[in-house]
Amino acid sequence: MTLTCSPHSEILHPDVQPNATERGTIRVLLVDDHPAVRLGARALIDDQPDMAVVAEARSVAEALDKLVHPVDVAIVDYHLGEGRDGLSLIGHLKSRQPAARVLVYSAFADGGLAVTALIAGADGLLGKHELGEELCDAIRRVARGRHNLPAISQSVAQVMRTRLEPRDQAIFAMLLHGIAPKVIAERLALTPAELRRRRAAILQRLKPTPALSGLPAGARAPLDYERPHRRPRRQAA
Repeated sequence: MTLTCSPHSEILHPDVQPNATERGTIRVLLVDDHPAVRLGARALIDDQPDMAVVAEARSVAEALDKLVHPVDVAIVDYHLGEGRDGLSLIGHLKSRQPAARVLVYSAFADGGLAVTALIAGADGLLGKHELGEELCDAIRRVARGRHNLPAISQSVAQVMRTRLEPRDQAIFAMLLHGIAPKVIAERLALTPAELRRRRAAILQRLKPTPALSGLPAGARAPLDYERPHRRPRRQAA
């Protein structure tokens, strides 16, 4: 399986619609359980001439309530409270507002998390250290129908692919290559509901959560690709 995803990939979104930049101001939804983060991000976004925050939420449930507002880009913290992560919001958000784009951010914004974010339907992934001008650039990029992702290496993708059942490996590969879910369903003779269930099953295998592992909320063990790389200790002379 050859992957073409690279940092800040310029691959067009498979279901791209007339975008926010053609309509005018980019309407942003902020989802983060830390008020200080929302305050800082809102100040930065509202200071831009081409975008504005139209709603804020501190949880998945609150974000769903705020979807009465039309949204062009949702910025979602991966680590939300209530034992739920930001990826669990994406499917609900896009079912209600199919044209909306989603940017997820995390302290562990690497290729491994980029894979699970793509499977969940995210359009971009940022590190928490990039919540500055990089955030505004990423908002504009995904609003134009582009992806904004870290590099996904062949080795990481292959390791994650081997965790899946054979029938899900084809779905995994096609999603990583940017093939639209509608096209995947047609090629594999699946209904949209069946494909959504298979994507959920893939996420369960690739992305352990407190609900699945029995861990209390806020105590999720890091995934293998989230663990910091430590240098081996030198042997005493």
